[in-house]
Amino acid sequence: MQDRNSTPVSVLERIHRQARDLGLRYPYLGNVYPHPLESTYCPRCGALCIERRGFSAVFRNLEGNMCTRCGERIEFVGNPG
Repeated sequence: MQDRNSTPVSVLERIHRQARDLGLRYPYLGNVYPHPLESTYCPRCGALCIERRGFSAVFRNLEGNMCTRCGERIEFVGNPG
């Protein structure tokens, strides 16, 4: 799709906000580097849980599948190491 412009980041941010308002717990922006909403945050306390940068992801503030800051269960596929 080389004949199309990129979606403006402001539109992606609005959609992210709407997704959260609709109850999605883990929305994030893809292919918008660097942007804070490229990562995944705890839906209860806002702690950074999955930090994404390009094609890499690092698990943060997790013990197993629990947020270390508030104890919220965080659903994900992968191995936090």
